Amino acid sequence: MTQLGGHKWAVNLNERYCQCGQFTTYHYPCSHIIAACGIVSINLYQYIDVVYTNDYILRAYSAQWWPLGNDDVILPFDEPWTLVPDPSFIHDRKGRPRSTWLRNEMDWRLPSQTRYKCGRCGTVGHNWRNCPLQSQQGSC
Repeated sequence: MTQLGGHKWAVNLNERYCQCGQFTTYHYPCSHIIAACGIVSINLYQYIDVVYTNDYILRAYSAQWWPLGNDDVILPFDEPWTLVPDPSFIHDRKGRPRSTWLRNEMDWRLPSQTRYKCGRCGTVGHNWRNCPLQSQQGSC
């Protein structure tokens, strides 16, 4: 059993098992396995799966890659091309985009509840941008 962050987790290094489930899922040592290896002075690299090694990744991408389609079908094009942006991403006004949040009954407030509270002085009724004390040095 290893204890990290106030929780105890069952770890079995011989069976490559940790109760948290991360080691079983990812085949990569979780913090509990690393702590257990440190306690019993075992090299933790033996618990890293072979798929995480550089050699395995290089072999995965070393095969011959063939382009899709046939180059003979592509017509020659000698004119300069221009990039046409997607009109749905063009903003017609400056600043932050308008919110698309749909308000529901969880967002409703009673008339007695005030919406604004200053982040500088903590007073209710205004925000930090129009705080009356912002011009005074050290008051907020």
